[in-house]
Amino acid sequence: MLSIMSLAAFIGGCGDGSSNNGTGECAPAAFDIAGTFNERYTCRSVESGDCAGVDVSTQVIIAQSTNGVDYTFENIADVSMGSGQLCGNEFIWTSTGEGFTEMGVWTFSDADNVSIASMYTESNGEKGECVGVATTGADPGPPPALPCNAP
Repeated sequence: MLSIMSLAAFIGGCGDGSSNNGTGECAPAAFDIAGTFNERYTCRSVESGDCAGVDVSTQVIIAQSTNGVDYTFENIADVSMGSGQLCGNEFIWTSTGEGFTEMGVWTFSDADNVSIASMYTESNGEKGECVGVATTGADPGPPPALPCNAP
């Protein structure tokens, strides 16, 4: 799992080199990721360790731009909108919803299955992190464990 600091460095530097061939530039997209993904995720506050959502299910609808690399998306559960770039098999994105901003990376094992790591900042300044999984299939299964304190 990526920590908040390593995720920020990851996003700023386009990953660990696998998505940019070690050059700092975006590698060609591995495949088209446009479509509807069923996602399950867990989030927690970095400051308090409190759970901010455990095994939450949502749908994310992704649309591809005409250049084949840039995408926009809508997260149905938290009514957020975002955009990002597909570099190799890593979709590096930012989004904004009511009362928060978020950035993260979806790492595709193939065009239909994803592991997710992100960090968010709420309008009150509280920061958090999330992990999850998504698939174009019916159910991606439970997200990775993210220990947190029950509210």
